Amino acid sequence: MPRIRKHKRNQIDKDQIIKIREQRIQKTKRKIALLLSGLIISCIVLVFNIGESIYPSWISMNRMQIIGILIFFIIVTIVSSPLIVEANSNYRPFSGSSKNPYIDL
Repeated sequence: MPRIRKHKRNQIDKDQIIKIREQRIQKTKRKIALLLSGLIISCIVLVFNIGESIYPSWISMNRMQIIGILIFFIIVTIVSSPLIVEANSNYRPFSGSSKNPYIDL
């Protein structure tokens, strides 16, 4: 009998871990989508000169370079998003005693 109870307890813990992992995945996806939408909106604003009269002069002079940088960050974020999601949802703690041997308490 103790084995069955232990097994059920481990199964519940595994189910909770899976549920927490799924929640982390959803939160990370929402944050990446929010970041991408902000970058895309700012890129569209610069491409179509929306509100050009309120731009500071340095933005007007360097508009094409800023658009290029924004497009670069959009592409990098899209390409690295699976890695970001996996790193945030399935992290592994470092092995060891978690004590810094160089700091004496």
